[in-house]
Amino acid sequence: MATLSLVVLGFASPVMASAQNTFSPSETNRPVLMGGDKCEHHKHKHDRDECRKKEKDKEKGKRGPTGPTGPTGPRGATGPTGPTGPTGPTGPTGQNGENGATGATGPTGPTGPTGPTGPTGQNGENGATGATGPTGPTGPTGPTGHTGATGATGAAGPCVNVDSVRPNGEEQFLGALFNGVPFYGKRDTRPAAGGPNNGNITHGSMNTPGWGDLSTITGFPSNKTVCGISVDGAQGADAFYKIITTDGDVFTLHCAANGQTLVCPAEGSQWVEVTDLPNSPGFSAAAPPFRNEAPLSPSEQSSLMDELINSLTGNRATKPVVDATEKGLSKS
Repeated sequence: MATLSLVVLGFASPVMASAQNTFSPSETNRPVLMGGDKCEHHKHKHDRDECRKKEKDKEKGKRGPTGPTGPTGPRGATGPTGPTGPTGPTGPTGQNGENGATGATGPTGPTGPTGPTGPTGQNGENGATGATGPTGPTGPTGPTGHTGATGATGAAGPCVNVDSVRPNGEEQFLGALFNGVPFYGKRDTRPAAGGPNNGNITHGSMNTPGWGDLSTITGFPSNKTVCGISVDGAQGADAFYKIITTDGDVFTLHCAANGQTLVCPAEGSQWVEVTDLPNSPGFSAAAPPFRNEAPLSPSEQSSLMDELINSLTGNRATKPVVDATEKGLSKS
């Protein structure tokens, strides 16, 4: 009983421990009984094991009460980490986290293939008219059209005219017509006054600067349109101005050219209308023909016109030659 108590309490003697270590692994459960093995007579191992179990139970006494727990021994060293256990089941899906900050824009990808053409949209409103384009090249000249009917005679254009004469080497007489108004003037060409380059025009007995108005003199045809003027002056104290109207009426005026002045009109003179031109509206067939009692032939009319023109221009063939420079100054 003493031996069993030691075994039950876990305190086995060295002799007992040694005796246990002499058994083979297959006999470790075999009970050690005083007086020999009472189960050797069984032929089969199973029967022997049952027999020995029963004998062992007989030898065991009633287990005593558990002794008090001994003091906790010192903590042993940490053993090696055991093998990783199997992966546990997947846990439930967690809640969505907050959106992260937008990442940097990635590089532009390659252009994709052109998609199919979409349906034609509705016509939009007309846009504003664009700027006029450059003028295109001139096209080829078309064929000449038929000659149209003669149009009505247009209004007479503006009458502009200038004339001059140089009776001597010291002065020049000038006549000018602009907007139907005739003017007269004198230019001093003496070296002391500037010679041929003198551009100053004077008129009247006091050599008043500028042009003199001939339309204010008695007899001027103010009810007609004057369209031409001429001036002539022979070697002497006389100068003559002529004007012609759009109706073909011719008038003459006598002016005094005494010394270094030009005065229009001369004393006792005024505008005087001369005989009408043969083809002028005022010519009367019932009046006596000019310079002839018989009607004028075409050749006589032509000769008469030549004489009239020479008279109006002061018979340039008998006047001193005016160089180009002076002629230009007379038109200034």
